[in-house]
Amino acid sequence: IQKMKKNVEYSRLENIEFGFNLCSNSQKQLHDEKPCLGNECSVDIPIGCDKGEHVGLFHTHATASSKPSIRDILNAYKLSINCIGSVEENDIKCYVRKDKIYKTEERDNIITAMISYEHPLLLSKIPPEEDIENYRKWTKARKELTEHYLNVVEVI
Repeated sequence: IQKMKKNVEYSRLENIEFGFNLCSNSQKQLHDEKPCLGNECSVDIPIGCDKGEHVGLFHTHATASSKPSIRDILNAYKLSINCIGSVEENDIKCYVRKDKIYKTEERDNIITAMISYEHPLLLSKIPPEEDIENYRKWTKARKELTEHYLNVVEVI
């Protein structure tokens, strides 16, 4: 949790996203691996752990809330856990897959939503907040996907 808090602070100072893998050792203690720097709206983290079992991801949102994007929801579903630290809200939330078993058809439903609702906003020449119709559709889809597939754990 301390590393997560530090990354939120780094994100605040540098205005970029930071992230790392969440890994578990044989005593089930969490540690971070493969820290990465991103830009103001994304960070790519190579998945995997050198020491222990991979259990999920953590990353910051430098300019947004700790609510997940649809891509974040997809990562949480695929990997079981995706934690997000928000500079805007000064909080950390972990999104945990509800299903014990990963289902390809459920993953495909999330991918379809990402293509239908998130990609138009990313490809638009208009800022998302000004593309009101697509922004509303994306917000609604994000809320429904989160409620359907994930449990939310407030870390701080």
